[in-house]
Amino acid sequence: MGGRGAGCGGGARARSRAGAGGGGARGGGRGGAGRARAAVGVDLGTTNSGVAWVEPATGSPRALGGGAVPSAVSFGGEGRAVVGAGARGAGARGLEGTAFSSVKRLLGRLPKELDNRIFDLVPYEINDEDAGAEVQLVLGERRLAPEAVSAEVLKELKRRAEADLGEEVTSAVIAVPARFGAPQKAATRRAFELAGLSVLRVIAEPAAAALAYGFGREEQEVVCVVDLGGGTLDVSVLQVGGGVCEVLSSGGDDFLGGDDYDACIVDWVLRRLGEGPGTRAQLDPAALHRLQEAAEAAKNRLSTAPVAALDLPGLLPAAGADLKSCVSFRGELGRAEFQNMTRPLTDRVKSCILEVTADVRDAQGEPVTLQEMGVVLVGGGTQMPAVRDLVWEVFGREPPAGEGVDPSEAVALGAALGAAVIEGTVQRTEAVLLDETPDVEDLNVLANKLLELLGDELPDEA
Repeated sequence: MGGRGAGCGGGARARSRAGAGGGGARGGGRGGAGRARAAVGVDLGTTNSGVAWVEPATGSPRALGGGAVPSAVSFGGEGRAVVGAGARGAGARGLEGTAFSSVKRLLGRLPKELDNRIFDLVPYEINDEDAGAEVQLVLGERRLAPEAVSAEVLKELKRRAEADLGEEVTSAVIAVPARFGAPQKAATRRAFELAGLSVLRVIAEPAAAALAYGFGREEQEVVCVVDLGGGTLDVSVLQVGGGVCEVLSSGGDDFLGGDDYDACIVDWVLRRLGEGPGTRAQLDPAALHRLQEAAEAAKNRLSTAPVAALDLPGLLPAAGADLKSCVSFRGELGRAEFQNMTRPLTDRVKSCILEVTADVRDAQGEPVTLQEMGVVLVGGGTQMPAVRDLVWEVFGREPPAGEGVDPSEAVALGAALGAAVIEGTVQRTEAVLLDETPDVEDLNVLANKLLELLGDELPDEA
């Protein structure tokens, strides 16, 4: 299943040289005449997206908008966009238009950069005819840039945040996968601009999660953040505490996530029907959408139950029959069988964790063992029992209960802290992030902290 996305992709080893930084323009924030429009933190996810904000009165981040929004968009009559659960429902019912999901995997990508499997994973057509241009999505006669679709999700997040806060939201700190390159970051920025949001800063998703985890902790701790979302795997080791979050090592897989686990269930259903994986490309888009939705639901069910039932009436047209005579599927998938058929994916997660955590040294240059690291699990994929068992196998202890941070909200909450620092709601000394491209003011704060620590040990000026 790996395609071009196989393997961990090489962890960056130098301190303060990992993650996904990218300083942003200093827009929004607080103005001289008082509090300006709100700045938020955004997690634009493959499967679900979220937005968060720091309450000025308490200095604590909280999720906005009533929870996560499915990262799905459908365009019906007159090009009107429907976002979230409504878009998923429209795709499953085969209503007019096309339902786009998992678009994040396509942002800023050339055709040669895509895992070949992705063409089977999505229920829509990808235009990859121009090898030198970024891929586009096909909507009838139109061609859409992936960022134009992602912008509709961001508009919905913006709308919900404004309804929650009662004020206009104009800027954001955004979190992206640690391995996003310049083209992917640029496409993500364009999506935010199309949604009417200026980008204050771009940070890595694992670093954002670590910010949320480490906020308010004085004791120094080295933590491994495992972020398995819908489309990507990010693993980072960071040192947190005392208001500083420093990236020590980072790596990941751009094409490994919950979607790939779902695809294994889709293949299982098609095999039970006597069809091969190639049949997926010939399915009616609505039927493929229903099958993928059922696969995702079964995967989620297997996180808490030993067996998941799938009931898909009228899934495939019967051979030689009219469309009213269809083949249905009803069956049960056990957790053990699911874990066995997805073992190659879980093995890739393990390999990436071991690669990133090998020979890690803390900010003082001392080696850190796996048993000494804390573990932060982020993303829906980390709730699968096989992944949690993997944490036990690698780190030698039970996965954490969450340490007060919701795995599905951690990235948005950390990004919100980054926005609050820029806004002035949170003092910069409380949330210093040292990643690939640390903010100049973060470096100034770190320098002052070092001066305080050195104190009398500094030589007198000549």
